[in-house]
Parts: sequence; structure tokens; C-alpha cells
Amino acid sequence: MSRAFRIRDVRVFTMAPASGAGTYFRPGAAEHWLVDSLIANPMSGYAKYRDRRSSWGIGVIGALVIEIETEDGTVGVATGSGGVPAAWIIRHHFARFLVGEDARNINRIWDQLYRASLPYGRKGLAIMAISAVDLALWDLVGKVRKEPVYNLIGGLSRDEITFYCTGPDALAIKGMGFWGAKVPLPHSHFDGEDGMARNLPGRASRGRGAGFPADGRLLHVADRKLCHSPGRSGQTPEHPLVGRSALARRQRRLPRDQARTPDVDVDDGRARVYPVRLSPADR
Repeated sequence: MSRAFRIRDVRVFTMAPASGAGTYFRPGAAEHWLVDSLIANPMSGYAKYRDRRSSWGIGVIGALVIEIETEDGTVGVATGSGGVPAAWIIRHHFARFLVGEDARNINRIWDQLYRASLPYGRKGLAIMAISAVDLALWDLVGKVRKEPVYNLIGGLSRDEITFYCTGPDALAIKGMGFWGAKVPLPHSHFDGEDGMARNLPGRASRGRGAGFPADGRLLHVADRKLCHSPGRSGQTPEHPLVGRSALARRQRRLPRDQARTPDVDVDDGRARVYPVRLSPADR
């Protein structure tokens, strides 16, 4: 193994809340639509925490920076979420799977980290920590080879990348030149079917025009939650868009020439599932 790829050290740093730095949610951040406005979230069922995600501490975990250094002094760097808890996991648990290893074995290292963290992982902090390590490894290998990461994963396929934008105002996003918008929904299944319907006039249609999709998967995900989560009454509300378990039961009754996955259409505040037919070549 070349010294350029043999890992000799792993360093992890956390971001001080006073620095104002961070990733998706900055500690203490407020007066920003992402954390300080009405957006459907896991705590929407509790009136005390419904109005803003900052009220239930979505940003308290914080961010981290990881450095992975090889024996020739090359350093791969990445940022991630998880703060102090994820940094502890990397330093005291994951480091043993990194030091002395070949940085090019990214898939094997990922698998070892995931399997070793199964007793407490599978999601959340463990996955945040794995993600940061994974990004730093890609950065490291690209630096050693003096190539951009896209060359390591198949090469350049286009000259430009187009973007959609996440934000509360689809019209403003369209005006900035993005091809589409993912718009946060204020109401969730906790607000019942009427609440879900109120999402449509103010969000899904706002700023939309020919060739400009707004909401996309975010709207569909919110509707799915309505179908398989109990409402305030404790009963699962009726809705034309079924959840996964109900969908599986329905699919077993579909003709075999229809797909196993649904397509979704939204019309007049109602979401419907249409089975997607497969061509013979796709079966």
C-alpha cells in the first residue's frame, strides 16, 4: 500500500455556537424561515412546538469538521452534522476502522462503520458521523490522485448542472432562474385532511407556471404521512393517497401488468394514486 493512501490520523472538531457557523441548522439560529416559521415537522402534533422548529431544539446538536490524514501528509476534509456526539463516535469508535487502512477502500470502510454501529445506529447520529467520514475519504482520495471527485465516480457527463431551490416563495425562486422549487408545507397530518388541503392554495400553486414545478416530492411525502399516521382523534384519516402498508395490500390485488410503485397526481386539493404500467421490457 502506498504511503499516500495509508491513513495515519483522524481529527474531529466541533463548531462553537458563538461562531455562527454550522451546516443545515446552525445552533441558536433564528429569524430564518428554515427554523423560525410554521413548517410541518415531527413535533407538529404538540401545540407548544408547532410554530417553529427552533422551539424544540432542532439546531442544538451542531456541526463538525473532520480531517483524515495519510502518511504523506495529504489531508481530506469534510463537514457534517452531529456536533459533539457524532465527533465522539468518530474519535472513539470509528477511528479504529480508519487508522492504518487504505483510504481507497471507501465502500469497505463505510460497510464496517455501518455494521459496527448497528447496536446504536442505523439512523441519526451514527449515520451523520458515517457521512462525514465518507465525504472526507472522497476528498482525500481525490487530492492524492489530483483529480476531482466526479472523475472517481464515473467521469464528467455534462458541462453544466441545473438546480432547484428550497424556499417558502416559489415565485421568488422562479424569478432567480431556478428550474423548480421545493416549498415547505405549513400543515401536516396532525391538522387533518382540511389542513393538508390548505397547503395547496398557498404553497403548491404559488408562483407556478408552465414548465416550473413547485413542491414536488415534499408535497407527496406530507400527504403520505397523512395516510399512515394517527390524527388528533387517534384514528387514521381517510385519504385517497394510501400509505406504504395499505399500498402493499392494494398492489397485491392489482393485475400483474401494473407496476409495484405509484405515480401521484394532485388536482383540486386531492391526491390520487395511479398504478404505473410497465412495458414488457421492464418486467
